Amino acid sequence: MRPFLLDARTRPRRPLSLVTHAVIAWATFRIVGYAAGVRFDASSASWFWQYLDLEWLRDEPLTSLFYLHAQPPAFNALLAVGQGFPRPELFYEIVFRGLGLMLAIGMARALERLGVSRVGARTGVWVFAALPSSILYEAWLFYSLPVALLVLWSTVAFANASARRSPGSIALFVALCALLVLGRSVFHWTWVAGTALLLATHVRARPRQRLLSVVLLVVVCGALFVKNAVVFGSASSSSWLGMSLAKHTLEPLGPAERAALVADESPEVARLVQVLPFSELGRYPPGLRDAPVRFTGIECLVRPHKRNGHPNLNHAAYLAISEHYGRLSRRAMVRHPDVYATSVKRALLTLASPSVEYWELLPNLRKLDGWHGVVLRLGGLSRFEADAYRAFDASYLATRVSPVYTLLTLLTLLWTVAAAVSRRGRFARRAMLRLALFTIGFVTVAQVLVEVGENHRIAYEVFPLGFALSVATLDGLAREGRLLLRRLA
Repeated sequence: MRPFLLDARTRPRRPLSLVTHAVIAWATFRIVGYAAGVRFDASSASWFWQYLDLEWLRDEPLTSLFYLHAQPPAFNALLAVGQGFPRPELFYEIVFRGLGLMLAIGMARALERLGVSRVGARTGVWVFAALPSSILYEAWLFYSLPVALLVLWSTVAFANASARRSPGSIALFVALCALLVLGRSVFHWTWVAGTALLLATHVRARPRQRLLSVVLLVVVCGALFVKNAVVFGSASSSSWLGMSLAKHTLEPLGPAERAALVADESPEVARLVQVLPFSELGRYPPGLRDAPVRFTGIECLVRPHKRNGHPNLNHAAYLAISEHYGRLSRRAMVRHPDVYATSVKRALLTLASPSVEYWELLPNLRKLDGWHGVVLRLGGLSRFEADAYRAFDASYLATRVSPVYTLLTLLTLLWTVAAAVSRRGRFARRAMLRLALFTIGFVTVAQVLVEVGENHRIAYEVFPLGFALSVATLDGLAREGRLLLRRLA
């Protein structure tokens, strides 16, 4: 009897694909999260420092985005698109749900590219979909989720470009890298340079095509840096570097140490160290509050406040203010290296603490308190108590670092490095591991050295990629263990 005439009950069933498992897992746990009370939070859109005034984005989107120096423009561009809809919050939620689904599918593709076994990959996509961090960051209007998605998918695209002689796969990788540069300031031109080197040495293409690929990456990603250098005099995607460093180096100093640091500065700059970085413009010395004349008439550069009254940290005066902070911060690093080292230690502790224990996520985290408690117990941590939460206390943060997950991270690092330098396995897999190590290492080191206070939500930007590597590590160890047992038997 021919196969197509067999009774359906006797026909062998094809197993569900890994992507199908990822979609079902994502849908299942988003329904569970909604039933628990998790709701999409877009409340930050009106006041976050990283966002331009929503009315400016609605009325003058192109001008506002072109003159945005505080942040790269991509996420504000998304906000601008949303302001064109009758219900912007609903638009943002639909977009973020779609991004969350794409992240789940990206996890499946990453585990396939890493060569994880069928059982290990299925377990990985279900566990990832169920994690509180996956649920909560998808329900918060901020760039953490889009960046995590781009980091994961760009690594998968790099593996594809390394395996295929396809201009399309290279173009997709370049496009994803460009979106990372346009979406997050940590993807500095130095990251672009390192990525270009990896592209030149790992892409499967003829020498001419390889050269064109590298040139395309540098030109597309470098356009933002060139524009900012011409318009604002700074070849970076964010003007806040100096203010971020000041949180590390100047805030912890005592009054006498600050006074000695600026003894040879002008009175205006000397008063600057007495003001907390990222303060509203009116708190700074009068001589530092004016915007350059060339920016006259550009609302997002000359208004100290948004139309709703919240501070506008994209005011042109912050260009010079941040530059002064940066210069003084570098001086403080030389004179007080112990203070900077202590602050970097606190940044590391924050980075290693649970990414969902972040003040903006706490309202939704309370709805998943029981499930979060299970994840904590598996990691050897005590239950999270919101009343005892002290985000800037190093001694408290040390109690929120999981010994189990820290050990898993170190094991993943060793296994990934060994696999990346080995000549065993497929070339595309090794290429993927090398880019993953470079990106995770670059983002981690850069953010710890520059940022202190919000490193837990920054850690989430590379967490999905790190999770995929951990699944591959555990799966590889299990495989080696089975082989060892067979040999012994």
